[in-house]
Amino acid sequence: MHTVQKSGQAVVGKLRTEQLPEFADAHTHLDLLKDDVLLKESISRGVGTIITCGVDYQTSIKAMALSDYSVIFPEVGLDPENALLSGNDIDAVCELARKNSARIVGIGEIGLDFKKAVSEEDREKQREAFKSMIELGRELDKPLTVHSRNSMKEVLRILESSGAKRVQLHYFEGDKDDARTAAELGYYISVPPLESGRRAAAIKDFPLGLLMAETDTPVVGKAPYYVEVSVQMVANVKGIDYYKAAEVLTANTKRFFRIHAGGMASSESNIRV
Repeated sequence: MHTVQKSGQAVVGKLRTEQLPEFADAHTHLDLLKDDVLLKESISRGVGTIITCGVDYQTSIKAMALSDYSVIFPEVGLDPENALLSGNDIDAVCELARKNSARIVGIGEIGLDFKKAVSEEDREKQREAFKSMIELGRELDKPLTVHSRNSMKEVLRILESSGAKRVQLHYFEGDKDDARTAAELGYYISVPPLESGRRAAAIKDFPLGLLMAETDTPVVGKAPYYVEVSVQMVANVKGIDYYKAAEVLTANTKRFFRIHAGGMASSESNIRV
């Protein structure tokens, strides 16, 4: 596979066809994907595991409704942007997760975003919501998918002080020191399909066994098959074979979200709201 970077956008070249790797996309928002053809194409290109996230109560319900529990798996959460809204639905999201614990693979997307929260008052609102979501993950024994724009060191501090263990730092934008801290805590980093010298430097010495690939579809990648670009970037930075990178990152994602062969069996036939 060949990839080209133009004007900050990843361009996916033709995938080698002699053997199709299995891919896992560790972070998407499929409720925002308008074209089902892109999802079908992604699956046909070998994307066999896709994690789709909620960012509030309604999108969390949509994430569960879109999941088939063989390829697509849901997370529910309240993200930092929605945590700032008047009447944010922390309690509703928590109750939704509790009622549907068997249906979800994680709590996400959650975290801090200090680009959106400038005032100390708004940042404190985000911290309160973040801590509530961390506690929810501990209560339900679910991993956390964490957003950390302009707030990585604060995110790491709160996660560590909260005793969080199973953590995915989604769309990682930290530096080498942040990556070192994450590795020491046993946290996973997921790599989006956009090149960044800072990110490449941060993950160069990061344990391969704690890396995942994501697309943040459709916010960043236009479809889950853009995970091919993320895998190629990791392979390049680590100096390993592309197919080996795909194999390891896919296995890491399944292990992190506890997705076993044949998917995840949900004990509930209907979403409980």
